Amino acid sequence: MKKLEVENVKDTVIEIPKGVFCGNCSDCVYYQARNTDQHGRGYCGYYATHYYPQDRNGCFNYDRR
Repeated sequence: MKKLEVENVKDTVIEIPKGVFCGNCSDCVYYQARNTDQHGRGYCGYYATHYYPQDRNGCFNYDRR
């Protein structure tokens, strides 16, 4: 089997514009746990919709309280 040689390989840095890609709704500044819909999901002020906290694990707009 022949070994492949890779030339001109560069590391790429990916920067997330705001916050980090982690956390979930339960400790996010945009999550309003008391503002629920008929299914018991809390309201996300950033996305303007309701989520269960576990639905948004790894949110790009997560911002810690």
